[in-house]
Amino acid sequence: MIPANLCLSTCCSVCWAHGPSNAALDTLRQIELASFDFELHASFNPLVGARVAETLDGVRRRVAVVPAAPFNRLPASFAHIFSGGYAAGYYSYKWAEVLAADAFEAFEEAGVFDGATAARFRDSILARGGSLDAMDAFVRFRDASPTCARCSSKPESLREIRRLAAVDAGGSQGRGGDRLCQR
Repeated sequence: MIPANLCLSTCCSVCWAHGPSNAALDTLRQIELASFDFELHASFNPLVGARVAETLDGVRRRVAVVPAAPFNRLPASFAHIFSGGYAAGYYSYKWAEVLAADAFEAFEEAGVFDGATAARFRDSILARGGSLDAMDAFVRFRDASPTCARCSSKPESLREIRRLAAVDAGGSQGRGGDRLCQR
């Protein structure tokens, strides 16, 4: 039998690994990579070259919480933007999360198991496949473009999807989070 204090310690380490602390760092990392991708492509000058290391250093000075180790050579392995076809499109990971939060909000507004909302989602987005521009499909489902206005009026939607909901005084995160993990 595993002692109770070891069980609790293990549980808390799992909660931290998947909890708001890691989600926040993961979000910053995505912002760092997307910013690097954008700036590298936007500032490219064929007469000077890409200035890859300098661009990444500038982004990290603005975004990174912890300085990168001097031996870090991220660009050498960042295949997404050099050979993966993303060219200035890495931001799409964050954009997809915004769209997901906005779409899920439609279900929250009508009731998560609302059949009409589910049918509208199926017919507007899933059934269209590639036959309709993705933004047009989203607008068809939500009856509006995704906007930061909805994010501003209800910012917890995206934070909850990323597990960045506030941790209350008792150590519980968001709505009914795991109370075993006291931070």
